[in-house]
This record gives sequence, structure tokens and C-alpha cells, in this order.
Amino acid sequence: MYHANLSDCEMGDARSCVMFGDGYAVDSVEAAYFFRKACHMGTDVGSARGCFYLGERYELGKGVSQSHDEALLYLGKACAMKLQVACKNYARLKT
Repeated sequence: MYHANLSDCEMGDARSCVMFGDGYAVDSVEAAYFFRKACHMGTDVGSARGCFYLGERYELGKGVSQSHDEALLYLGKACAMKLQVACKNYARLKT
């Protein structure tokens, strides 16, 4: 089982950042911070999930100001990294 480590997140491990955003963040704003950090780390699965979760947050206005355009941007990034659920949500928002 993988255990998130904050220092791993700070050192560039997107998976750890996503885990902190999803399970350890104290509020929605902090969760969005960790998802954004993961999203901008590269093109691995952790980064794709970070972009996906951040896109969802923008769609719902959780921890960030609600923005259709930002939701599309981050879901599109996750889709480009081959995360299928992000592609489905991107297509849904695009219509």
C-alpha cells in the first residue's frame, strides 16, 4: 500500500500530492492547492489525476472560484494525459 508523504509531494511526487489533496487536506482550498501542484508536475498518472480533480473543483466551485473555462482547461489536460474519466467529463462540459 502506498503512503503519502508531504516531503515526497514537495520533492515532485504527484501521486503524494494527489493523496494529500484527497485525504489529508484540512479544507477544500488546501485540497485544490495539492491537486494544482500535482497537475503541474508532469504527465504521469498522478499528474493526470491532479488535473482531473482540480477540473472537478472548478466545475463545482469547491476550494476555488467556480469557472467553466478553468474546468475545461484542467479536464482537457487530464484527458490529454489519457485519463478516460477526464475525457468523458470534458466532453460533457464541452456541449
